[in-house]
Amino acid sequence: MTTSTFKIPLAEFIDHSRVRLYREQGVPESDIALSTASGMDARDVRRLRETTAARSLLIIVRCPKPEGRALQGELPPKPVTVHHKSKDFGLVEAKDRRPGDPSVYLSDYDLMGLWRYEGSRYRPLPLKNFPGAFDRTTSFEAWTIVKRLNQQLKAPFQHGCQDDLGSTWMHPGVSARDHFALFDRGRALHVDAFTDLARWYRQRGMAWHYLPSGRHPWPPLPERADGRG
Repeated sequence: MTTSTFKIPLAEFIDHSRVRLYREQGVPESDIALSTASGMDARDVRRLRETTAARSLLIIVRCPKPEGRALQGELPPKPVTVHHKSKDFGLVEAKDRRPGDPSVYLSDYDLMGLWRYEGSRYRPLPLKNFPGAFDRTTSFEAWTIVKRLNQQLKAPFQHGCQDDLGSTWMHPGVSARDHFALFDRGRALHVDAFTDLARWYRQRGMAWHYLPSGRHPWPPLPERADGRG
C-alpha cells in the first residue's frame, strides 16, 4: 500500500520537472501540450513539426503511453526484437536478454507512415525496411529522412512504417487503446482513436489498410480503383 500511495505523486513530480525543462529549452507551449497528450518528448514533437514544415512532409506516429513521457530519452526505446507489451508508465521488461542488454525498455514511437505533400495530394514514401536495405518497399528518401531524424530525436524510431508492412498474419494492426500524433507540414495534431485516423486518411485520399475492427486483412483485400484498399 505504501508504494501505491506514493507512486502517483512521484510520477507527477517527475513529469512536472520535465515540463519545466521543456520551457527552459524554449519549447513552445503548443508542443508541450501535444507532448502531454501523446506521451512523446516535447523536444521530439518540436523536431518532427519543424522537419515536416521544412520538407513538406506528413509523418504519422502511434504514440507511447502518456504517463511514460518523463522517461523518454532516459531509458532506451523498445527495439523491434522485443515483443513483450509495455506495462505501467510504458515500461517493458527485457526478458530473455543477452549479457550487456538493458533490463528495461520504454514503449517506443511507432511510425505509421511517411508522405510528401506534392501539388494537392500526399505521395507515400515507403519505409518497410529500417534500418535495412533499399528495395521497392523502402525508398531512399524515406530512409534518409528517418535516419537523420534519429540523430536528433531523444527517442529515435526503432523500425519502419507499419502501413508499409504489407499483408501478413503477424501484422499488429491497430486497436482501441491506440492513439496517434500527426505532423503535417509543420502542424501537429493528436488523434485519440484509430477510427478518427481512418477518417482523416480517407478524407485526403490516402490508403487506409485496416478493417473496421482494426485488424489488418489476411489474406489481403483486393485494391480498390481509388487506391484506398
